[in-house]
Formats: sequence, C-alpha cells, structure tokens
Amino acid sequence: MSSKQDHESYSDSDLSDVFSDSSKSTETSRTSSPKPYKKTGHKKQEQSPNTVAVYDESHAHAHPKPFNFMYIKGDRGQMGERGPKGDQGDYGPRGKPGKMGPRGECGPRGSRGPEGKRGRDGNAFKWRGPWCPGEHYHPYDVVYYNGSSYISITNNCSVPGSTEVDWNIMCLGSIGATGPEGAPGAPGETGPTGPSGSLGPTGPNGQAGELGSTGPTGPTGPIGAPGPIGPTGPAGPTGYITPP
Repeated sequence: MSSKQDHESYSDSDLSDVFSDSSKSTETSRTSSPKPYKKTGHKKQEQSPNTVAVYDESHAHAHPKPFNFMYIKGDRGQMGERGPKGDQGDYGPRGKPGKMGPRGECGPRGSRGPEGKRGRDGNAFKWRGPWCPGEHYHPYDVVYYNGSSYISITNNCSVPGSTEVDWNIMCLGSIGATGPEGAPGAPGETGPTGPSGSLGPTGPNGQAGELGSTGPTGPTGPIGAPGPIGPTGPAGPTGYITPP
C-alpha cells in the first residue's frame, strides 16, 4: 500500500463485526488481493497475531463492511504440553525376513544335569574268532570272515555275507592280496572205504582194437548134433553103361 493514502477512522464495533464474519473474509483473503484505487483509506486493528483488517473505500457503497483481510506470518509459538498417550494401533503387515546374522559366540558351559536312570542291561557280543564251516552260531556271536567281521542275528550255520537273514556286517574290511603258497602238509591218514555206489549206466562202445596174434589150437570139441538135411542138389550127368 502507498504511504500517501488517506486515513479514515472506524469504531471497534465495526471491525469486530467484520472479524465475526470470518468465513467470507478468509475466502476473500486467500483468493483475491487488494487492487489500487484512487482513494483508499485503511485502519489496522490487530484481532489476532496473524490477521490485519484493511478498509477499501471503493467497495463501501456495495458492502456495509468494506474490509479486506491480510494474513501476516508471525513468530512460532511455544510448544504446547504433551497430550495423553493414545491407544495402541493395529499391528502392521509382517515384514520380509531379514538376512541371517553372523554366528554368535559360544556361551558358557552349563552346569551338569542330574544323573539319569540306569538303562536295562544290553546283550553282550561274543567273539567267536574266524568263522568255521559246520559250526553252530547263536545271536550276538561275532566272527571274522574274508577280511570283515559279522554278527549273527539268528541261530544258524550259514556262511557270513551270503544272506542278510542270518548275518549282519559289523565291520567291513578289504581283502588283501593273495599270500605265497605254503609248504605241502603231511599226508593224512587213509580214510575208511566208502560204501559201493549204484551201478552206473552202460557207457558207449569203444573203438575196435588192433588184431592180435593167433593163439594156440584148442582141444577138439565134442561132436555136435546132426544138422538138418540140406536141400536136394542138382541132378548129375548121365553115366555110361559099361558092358558086362
């Protein structure tokens, strides 16, 4: 506003009526700005720290309270007292899992716990040494065979490793290289003669052998029975009659 404007006086009641009509005055102050006129008077009345009323003579004939409002930014007031604590809000959506943190240091060793109850007695293994053919074995007997150890789980006489029904492997070993041949043992005693076997089937005819030398003449045999009469032979030639 120019400093050469004429001043006119208005009562406080006129200004209080203007400030009471805050809805219209606030809208006017936000959407329009004062325009210059030939004759403009104003009177400031501090109704609030941020409000100033200005009289506009050009609108005096159209409005009973020709005032425009200007808002002036004042100093920031003091912070008010802290209000009461509000109710707890709803839980927000669950966030994404974070990255795994570094492994923490080992904690101190805890105190020893109470001693537990004694368990039932288990079945002890019985070492039977190398497996022997024909030997009878019982459950929990352990033998050595072909570089590995086996445990019997049934009463059996079978070969370890041949079936999982009678034996379970206890310790798997590897078979080493074959050692050198040992020295021949002493001949054993002659065993008893076994029973005669049944007659086997006739074998195939062998090849004819070479003709042997003529043997000596044997003794004359007995006269045989007469043979059957042979067939009649052919007629002979006619003979000649000789004179007496």
